[in-house]
Amino acid sequence: MDSLPPRNIKDNEDAQIMGIPLYILLIVIIAAISLAAILGFMVTTEPKIDDLRIHSVAHGDANETYDRIIAEEIYEDGRAYYMGSERPDPDDESNTLRPERGYDEFLVVTAYDEDGSPMAGVDIEATGAGVSSVATTNASGMAELSLDGCRLLQNENHAQIELSATYEGLIGTESVSSSIWVERP
Repeated sequence: MDSLPPRNIKDNEDAQIMGIPLYILLIVIIAAISLAAILGFMVTTEPKIDDLRIHSVAHGDANETYDRIIAEEIYEDGRAYYMGSERPDPDDESNTLRPERGYDEFLVVTAYDEDGSPMAGVDIEATGAGVSSVATTNASGMAELSLDGCRLLQNENHAQIELSATYEGLIGTESVSSSIWVERP
């Protein structure tokens, strides 16, 4: 069997990369471009929670924020309830008192992203000082959290309601926290 003479690519202008090497090269190029496009889209469209602002329902002014709630003393044993919360009736143990007129029953919390725009779909949880409430922000970035049960115990002069906001995005979970004080008058 006679062997073929080796081909010299330098001398042959018709030589090309064909077959499997060309196929692998094209797959690598297409994969790199696709991956760059997907990562670029995810990074540029993923908002991050930057700030939580606490507002009252009655005022509803997004520029006015609150950092404390005043609890009125209404029991002889020293417990103090926020007048805007549903609480036990001291005269009738089988009944509760609704919030008094003029007091807010909710904390309104607005979540903002890094650009200062309100964020929809953020889960906000309030815990502490007798409060346990969960809400999700609406299209305006606002959520109402109930103040039912907001109170200070006998020897407490102040307590905190912890607010934690969580946003589940495409890349991962973003979270931020804040708090508001409950104080005696």
